[in-house]
Parts: sequence; C-alpha cells; structure tokens
Amino acid sequence: MPPREAAAGRDPVRVQGQLLFHDVEQGVGPIGCLYVRLARARGASRVYLVDVNGERLDMSARVVRPEAAVSGRAQEDAVRMVARGGRISFFGGLPKDDPIIRLDSNIVHYREISVLGANGSSPAHNRRALELISSGAVPVADLVTERMGLSDVHEAIETVASGNAITVTVEP
Repeated sequence: MPPREAAAGRDPVRVQGQLLFHDVEQGVGPIGCLYVRLARARGASRVYLVDVNGERLDMSARVVRPEAAVSGRAQEDAVRMVARGGRISFFGGLPKDDPIIRLDSNIVHYREISVLGANGSSPAHNRRALELISSGAVPVADLVTERMGLSDVHEAIETVASGNAITVTVEP
C-alpha cells in the first residue's frame, strides 16, 4: 500500500482492547478534504485538520466538519501529535525558500513512529477514488466552493492563489 493511502486508510490500532483509528489531515485544499472524507469512509473515529492558512482552514472545517482544526507549523505539530507507533505522511511540499522543519528525533525513536513522504497516485488509486465518489461514500459536490465563468478566469486564478476557496471551477 502506498504511503499516502496507508496514512489515510491505515488499519486501526488496538489499545487496551479498544480499536482506535484517528486521522490528522495536514493541508485542507480539495485533496486534503477528500482525504478527511476517505478516512471517515474507512472508519476513522476522529479526524483533525491542520493547515497554515487560517481562513482556508476555517472554510474547509465548515465543509468537512472535523473534530478539531488547528493552524501552525503543521508538519512539526504532526510529529508532536502522533501516537506511539503512528505514521505521518507528508503529502505536499513546503515553500522552496523555507523547506526545513525541526524534527525531534527522540519522539521518532521513543514513540516508534514512521515519517513518510508521498507524492502522486497510480491509475489503481484513481479508479478506487472514483468508485468511492460514485458510490456516495466520499461526497465531493460541496468541495467546489466557487464557480466562475471563462471571462473571469483571472479572478479565478487569484482566488485559488489567495487560498480563499477550496476548489474553483471555471465554466464556459
């Protein structure tokens, strides 16, 4: 199983006889929102959103209704938040002029966590995603928060760049 799918659809963990499955989604654009819904469809009992853009975080939280939504240094926070034996998947890069994070290696060592990078998807992943969407297990219609005409394409690009929408469609 690829790292990104493993992060969103990992097996639950058994702690003191109870199955626990929580997911923290870092980055709340359309893909992040889809992964929140995927985690729920696969049995996550709690889903948390983390992003550095507070306005976009609030907007996405209203749409996908996580248990908590926090902004800040998302990748560093994930290392502090992850449970013993947990996995973190970094899906999405940092700005080229500031790509370095502080990673507490004692947390990685003593909690026995895994930190993975993930990028892209395979045709099999896309096929499974379309099955989940078409069956209604993962709803998507409300993730399109702005619809603009072709004559407004420049405004659409500015809206996307500002992070003031989850998804913008440009329609003829």
